[in-house]
Amino acid sequence: MTKVNHSLIALAALIILLLPAATAASAKTTEIPNVEKVVIKAPPKVVYDTILKFRKTYPQNVKELSRTDKHCVVEETFNVLPVIGKAKCVYKETYVPDKEVTYEMVESQRFKAFEGKWTITPANGGKHTSLSLSSYIDPGINLPFAKQITKMETKKGIKKRLAAVKHNSEKQQVAMGDGAGTQ
Repeated sequence: MTKVNHSLIALAALIILLLPAATAASAKTTEIPNVEKVVIKAPPKVVYDTILKFRKTYPQNVKELSRTDKHCVVEETFNVLPVIGKAKCVYKETYVPDKEVTYEMVESQRFKAFEGKWTITPANGGKHTSLSLSSYIDPGINLPFAKQITKMETKKGIKKRLAAVKHNSEKQQVAMGDGAGTQ
């Protein structure tokens, strides 16, 4: 009897693991996004402007489809992604000046979810900025370890983006000649 119960539990667990990716995507709200933080020796305005300029450093991968003061719809092509290779994603960025930039998927033939947020918080009396970037990506792939690989690659991408924003913001702050921002 105990062997039968253990076998049924194992079978149920296997069925849950093999459910289609669409089922996993509908449960996304329970997923925890990747979040990383960094302190930048520049005020929030400089950091915010750097974030807005950041994606323009990859003009071959990113195309603006529409823009207003508070929103921008962007199409981005990812040429080399683990497991899925190339993917396009259209997402909407929403701006709250000097405070946050959020992005949320509008459509993609590959991704089931693509969303995140840059959160800009003043530090050191507004001379510095605490910047966090959260991101959640569901590639919609039902393969062993796909979620773990996606999480690992997303975390690397977040760290790379934060490091680039930190470097460019601090460089801009020094160029503005405000030594107080780099103390």
